[in-house]
Amino acid sequence: MISRLRLVRFTLEDGLQFYEGEADKEAYYPYFHHSLASHLSSDVSLAVELWGDLAVTRWIDLAGPADPLVAKEQAPDSLRAVVGIDALRNGIHASKNQEAAVQELNMIFGPWCVH
Repeated sequence: MISRLRLVRFTLEDGLQFYEGEADKEAYYPYFHHSLASHLSSDVSLAVELWGDLAVTRWIDLAGPADPLVAKEQAPDSLRAVVGIDALRNGIHASKNQEAAVQELNMIFGPWCVH
């Protein structure tokens, strides 16, 4: 169930904070963290808070693998397989776990979220 929706325009600084957990990938993918933040701040995003049993896990499954090319092979009906372009512009963000979801939702909607 969707409990909240919000159109958000992130600044680059907001994007860097939002994706700070991805900064550890810099050794393997130079500028990946900055590229994610830059892409996030390039236009308006629709933020959605989902509520229900295993909401995070179910959303991850619906989103599919982060790389749309992999998603097209492994989960062809997933959202990323359908709308994603590449690993950076995959069309969908999915929190990696419940704790990350709470932190991200608090950043977008404020210090209260349903979890």
